[in-house]
Amino acid sequence: DLQSALNLYMKAGLPARAANLVSSNESLSQSSDVIERVASALLKAELFAKAGELFEMARMNQRALDAYVKGASFRRAVELCRAAFPQEVVRMEEAWGDYLVSQKQLDNAINHYIEAGVTEKAIEAAINSRQWTKAAQVVEVLEATDAARRYYALIAEHYSDVRDLKQAEKFYLAAGNARKAVDIHIKSSNWD
Repeated sequence: DLQSALNLYMKAGLPARAANLVSSNESLSQSSDVIERVASALLKAELFAKAGELFEMARMNQRALDAYVKGASFRRAVELCRAAFPQEVVRMEEAWGDYLVSQKQLDNAINHYIEAGVTEKAIEAAINSRQWTKAAQVVEVLEATDAARRYYALIAEHYSDVRDLKQAEKFYLAAGNARKAVDIHIKSSNWD
């Protein structure tokens, strides 16, 4: 008696078990009332990813996406966007990167920012996570703007600090600061 089992799971405050029952039984998964009831209980219990799965199964893609985002299940959100909302993939990748930055996972955020085409955020994340090589690779994608020069200068400072004069010179020159490039060679008695 699936309906009775569902009602008992809901009365017992076990919406995840109820969702599993709905997912595994076609007769229950066809009823929009059942989906709504179980999904609202899942949302109330802050089981957002499970609610998103239920909405996705019922082809309520927008509600599924909203639940995934609310529960920070960005992998599923991006997969859903690729299938149902291709125009939203870029925005979702950036949101995923922002979430990772808020969780202090800067190195993981870099690739999501690159996927989203948000180059400056990718560079900031790379610099803040001390991934200088990655920052240098990403900054070279930027056109010669004031922002790019600022990043070139930061990267050059790092290479100067670690005594990689060749790289420091390259980035100081890219930043438009030939004087600094000459100064680092003078300080190292590199007169040639």
